[in-house]
Amino acid sequence: MDAQDVVDLLRLTQGQVVANHLEALSHCPVTRTGLAQAATQAGMQARLHVPADGETLTFHEAELLMVME
Repeated sequence: MDAQDVVDLLRLTQGQVVANHLEALSHCPVTRTGLAQAATQAGMQARLHVPADGETLTFHEAELLMVME
């Protein structure tokens, strides 16, 4: 997927999206910065999470329920 594919996914869904496995030299040239910029330009940065290497994201049920309503 490229950045535009992720923006398209954000437009087609309502929930949170976590982008991982980025910046792999051989098969994933999308950068974290480029992906975040594309989401910001589309006005969807609040739903896209782009964790750093080794970062753990925690989602609480109450937060997920708010997104789903």
